[in-house]
Amino acid sequence: MNVLHTESSCGWGGQEIRILREAEGMRERGHNVYFAVASGGGLVEKAKAKGFLVYQLPMKKSACLKTLFQLLRIIKDKNIHIVNTHSSWDAWIGGIAARLLNRRVLRTRHLSTKIKEGLNSILLYNRLADFVVTTSSSIIEPIIRQAKISPNQVRCIPTGVDPSTIA
Repeated sequence: MNVLHTESSCGWGGQEIRILREAEGMRERGHNVYFAVASGGGLVEKAKAKGFLVYQLPMKKSACLKTLFQLLRIIKDKNIHIVNTHSSWDAWIGGIAARLLNRRVLRTRHLSTKIKEGLNSILLYNRLADFVVTTSSSIIEPIIRQAKISPNQVRCIPTGVDPSTIA
């Protein structure tokens, strides 16, 4: 399976570390994993250092058409099966690109804070996602209710800890 992770966050913290660790786990299981991330973002060098192909994109609203066309090309060229989106902006642009090419979308929600009510949540978590993974069970019910998705379309997978790396 070919998976594309999108990330518009420029930071380097728990969310980005989890994305990279999951990508490593998927690669170890035989999948091809690629990254389309914010230019200069925290994942760029870390993912490259782990041997992943990383596309740096302008993940900002002012460049949305350019980013959309770049994502469409990556998805086609790498025959991506699943686009895994992680932050709000890349969920929009990555979700739209995937939908235009009839590809599956996994939306990972790393925050336990409330999501916006109304059309925003319906589009991001229902129309632009086939399945939602959360890192906290406390956000599952609000997502189900606000995005009008089935409980079967969302699951909590807490961030794991590798005990061998704890000092």
